[in-house]
Amino acid sequence: MKVAKNNEFQFFLSPQLHSQNEKSTLAACFKLKLPEDMPLEFCSHASGLFCFRHMPPISKKEYTTHVICNPSVGQSVFLPKLGTGRDGKSFLGFDPIDKVFKVLSSYSSHSSVNYILTLGTAEMRWRRIHCPLSLYPLSKGICISGVIYYLARKTYETYYIVCFDVRSEIFEFLHADFIDFYATRLINYEGQLGLISWPENSVDASMALWVLEDGENWSEHAFTLPGDKFSDVACNVSKVSVVGVTAIGEIVLMKKGYYDSDPFKVFYFHPKQNTVKHLEAQGFETFGRVYAFVGHVEDLTLMNCHQLQQDRLKFDMKYHQLQKDVVRFEKINKFAALSLLEDV
Repeated sequence: MKVAKNNEFQFFLSPQLHSQNEKSTLAACFKLKLPEDMPLEFCSHASGLFCFRHMPPISKKEYTTHVICNPSVGQSVFLPKLGTGRDGKSFLGFDPIDKVFKVLSSYSSHSSVNYILTLGTAEMRWRRIHCPLSLYPLSKGICISGVIYYLARKTYETYYIVCFDVRSEIFEFLHADFIDFYATRLINYEGQLGLISWPENSVDASMALWVLEDGENWSEHAFTLPGDKFSDVACNVSKVSVVGVTAIGEIVLMKKGYYDSDPFKVFYFHPKQNTVKHLEAQGFETFGRVYAFVGHVEDLTLMNCHQLQQDRLKFDMKYHQLQKDVVRFEKINKFAALSLLEDV
């Protein structure tokens, strides 16, 4: 996904590379154009959907607006506005059992207050839920097998991985003081939660991978990136950042840099085979920011976007009808009061 300077989002898909010499092309599948005065921040993605959030200016007391996008069918929908501040993050989750999407928002700094919205329900609204710990969210989230994971801080010495079950809406927490939170990426490693730690601004090519094996214990793996095989980025691995891991264990990295005139590149590093493959895309130099995702699953069912719009329309119609009923009720009462005065 690439972001234009005029608040335009374009989505591209590419098949996974299977050989070192194989070439792949990017196919444009959807374009999302929004008003330039409504800047969006990318939040997260899950099971084919993407979640964005509009951050109002600090000087204005506006509601926060979320946008859900399904690039496979070319649909997007605005969620009901949420009356909270700018601080915090939002996460998109998918329950594979009930086939339900939910958006979790944690806004207040070091607060236990969270809000959740279920997509496609008859009454689409934000609900307030309680988190047992007052935490400050630090990272974007990732949804694995119906659980949203994200990094959070209680104090400057106490860090957690928050585990939110989308179906039961229950919070659990993992202590994670052993990692550098500001140089760590949450990943889906063969269906399990994984952490890749690597100071992206360092020229050191070492990388650490932790995998959550049984819900509590972590297995640690160490790799060294072959800097000589990143020839297109001047043999400097500090010029790439971690995106995720493929189903066959390849660590995916993308070239850093915004407003770059060079071709956009994605690298596939296989730690066991010590091989590097790359994908190149032209025409990205006019865009301000590029996001890359691993293992995107297309959803071609038109999912709940129509239902969301219908639910929102029904809500607006009921609201307007309620306003009319209130005005009518007030007029009737005023007429009755005048009649009583005349009788007197």
